[in-house]
Amino acid sequence: MFPLTGDSTGTMKQLVPPDGAGAYPAISPGEVEGLRALLAEREVTIRDLRSRLDREVEERRHLIALLTDRRPWWRRWFR
Repeated sequence: MFPLTGDSTGTMKQLVPPDGAGAYPAISPGEVEGLRALLAEREVTIRDLRSRLDREVEERRHLIALLTDRRPWWRRWFR
C-alpha cells in the first residue's frame, strides 16, 4: 500500500508510489485480458447467485403461504 502524504492539518492527502516517481507501473496487455476474464467470470457468478436468491425467496413465500393458511382443512382440499 502506498503511504498517504499531506500537511499536518490533513487537508490534502494523496497516494504516492514508494519510489516517488509519481507514476504507477504499467499493466501488460496479457494482464488486462486476464483481468477482463476474471471480471466476466465474476459477473456470471453474481448473476447465478442472484437468480438462486430470487428462487429461494419465491419458494419461501410459497411455503409461508401454505403454513399460514387459516382456512379449515376441508376448504383447502375441496375447492
